[in-house]
Amino acid sequence: MPGDHLHKMIVAHRYLRHDFMNDLQVISGYIQIGQSEKALIYTKKVASSMEVFNPLAKLSLPLLQSYILSYITLLNSTREYFCLSIDGDMSSWQEDELPLTMLVKELFDPLSASIIARDLEIQMKVCEHSGIEIRFLCYCNELMDELIETVNVLNNTYQERIEIRLVEKSGSCLFINITRGVKLLATK
Repeated sequence: MPGDHLHKMIVAHRYLRHDFMNDLQVISGYIQIGQSEKALIYTKKVASSMEVFNPLAKLSLPLLQSYILSYITLLNSTREYFCLSIDGDMSSWQEDELPLTMLVKELFDPLSASIIARDLEIQMKVCEHSGIEIRFLCYCNELMDELIETVNVLNNTYQERIEIRLVEKSGSCLFINITRGVKLLATK
């Protein structure tokens, strides 16, 4: 399982690098043939498509950073359905990086098809002190029920180190929060 995930991350990183190199070649080609306006338009298009990756530069958890990068890259044309903001570098979470990354992976991996089908939007806010806040906007009731069940299962699985809890369910929105586990905080 970890080997398969690593392979997917490497493929995603290669894909991202390959796309970026192609974009640079297109821009260079426009400049070489004297089409500076087209080069500028294309440059703006590339810059806006790369904005989704900017918040990841602030994250000091390389495993989580790599997973989120590969996840966003594999979503390809539906990146607008996954919004990410990062407040702080999360360095205080370094000792819990592996379980945190595995929890996020177990939560997000089954959702890829729903995002691609545009049945789901995810807004993820990573905060140094309050943990990870995730807002799911579901366009399918069955998916909402599956998400709630997944949150409950994951909370039971990771409760020693990390707590994942349902904060609010309102209409088609589901809010969850991932924080450090109560038992872990009590020992520090």
